[in-house]
Amino acid sequence: MQKLPATTPLDGTFYRYYFVGHGAQFRVYAVFTLADKPTGRVIKVPLDFEESKQAIWEPLKLLGKHSSEEELDILADARTREIMQFKHDMPNLVQGILGRDQGFVTALGNLKILQTPIPITQDEQYPSYQLPVFFTQDYVATLDSYLQHFRMATNKYTRELDERNIQILKRVIKQLIELNYLIWEYGIFEFVFKPENFGIRFTSHGAPELIWMDLAEHITDLEQAESILKERRWLHPLMPHKVDYQFMPAILHDHYAEACNKAFTVEELRKRWRKKCQHAEHQEAKRLRLKEITTRDRKKAVNYWIARHNLGTSLYRGFSDGSIDDMDIPVADLQLLLNDRQHQNPPDTTYVEEKIERQMAAEDPPLRLPFPVPEPSSTKK
Repeated sequence: MQKLPATTPLDGTFYRYYFVGHGAQFRVYAVFTLADKPTGRVIKVPLDFEESKQAIWEPLKLLGKHSSEEELDILADARTREIMQFKHDMPNLVQGILGRDQGFVTALGNLKILQTPIPITQDEQYPSYQLPVFFTQDYVATLDSYLQHFRMATNKYTRELDERNIQILKRVIKQLIELNYLIWEYGIFEFVFKPENFGIRFTSHGAPELIWMDLAEHITDLEQAESILKERRWLHPLMPHKVDYQFMPAILHDHYAEACNKAFTVEELRKRWRKKCQHAEHQEAKRLRLKEITTRDRKKAVNYWIARHNLGTSLYRGFSDGSIDDMDIPVADLQLLLNDRQHQNPPDTTYVEEKIERQMAAEDPPLRLPFPVPEPSSTKK
C-alpha cells in the first residue's frame, strides 16, 4: 500500500490531495480518499505563467548565462513561453491512435485528460470561466528517488548493491532506452533526456517497470531530433556542472553512458521514426480505398477519397473514453487545487549523497567507478 506523503493535505469534497512535487508545468498531488485510502492516481495541476517562471528562475540562475538581473528576467520570460507551449501540446499524447494504443497508454502511466469550465467570478448574470487542462496519472515513485539507494555505492558499509539490484538497474536502463524507442515509433522525440522524467514501480514479482512520468517537452520534427541526438544530451546527468539535471549515481555512469551511446543514434532513430504511424495510416488508407472503389454512391466515394487524404490529421485527433479522466473530481476541488499556493517555494530536497557525488565528480581527476562493483576480496592468513 502507498504511504501517505509527508505534506499537509487539502481536503476536497470526497478526495484528499497530498502535494508530492512540481516541475515547471504542473503541481502534482497524490489523490487519496477522505479515509486516507490510496486511489493509485495523481492529479497534475497546471501552473500559470508566473508560477512556471518562478519554478525555473533558480535553475536558470545557476546556469550563469546572464550578466544582469534584467537579462536573467528576459531569459526566464522566453523559457517560460516555451514551457507553456509544450504544456499546450500535451493533449496530443492522449488523442487518436496514441490514446487507443494500450501499450503506449501504459507507458505514459495511463495518462488521462481532465478539462472542465471553472468559474472565475461569482457574477450570476455575466459569469466568466477559465478552461485549464488537468491530467491524472498513475501514482508511482520517481526514478530519481529510487536511484538514491545506490549513492556512494563503493562504500561496502552503505551500498545496497547485490546481484539482484545489479540486474534491476540493468533492466531500468534498458527500459529507459525502450521507452524512448516507443515514442520514436509515433514520431515523438523527448529532447531533454532527464532520468527524473521517468517513474518506476515494481510488479508483484519484483520486476521494475518504468513509465514516462513527464513527456511534456517533446518535438515531432525528425531533422531537429537528429540534430539534438548529435549533442548526446543523455550524458548531461553525468556532468557535475549541469545543475539543471539530477546527478546520476556515480556507480551507474559508465554502464549508462555505454548503453545510451549505443542506442541513441541517428540510424536507430531513422529506423524507428513514425513506424507505428505509417503502419496505421497504411492500414486505414487500404480500408478507405476499398470502400471507395466498391461503393455505388458517388457522394460516399468522394467522402472516402477525402478521408483517405486527411489521415495524417484525422488519425491523431479525438479522445476515446479511455483517454478522459473518470475520477469525477468536483469543480470545487479543481478550484481548490488551482488556488493552492502553499508549495510555491518547496524546500531543497537534493540528497546529501548526491551533492557529495557531484562534488567528487567535479574534482580532477574525475570519479571513475566500475559497474557492477566487485565484492572486496578476502585475504587468507
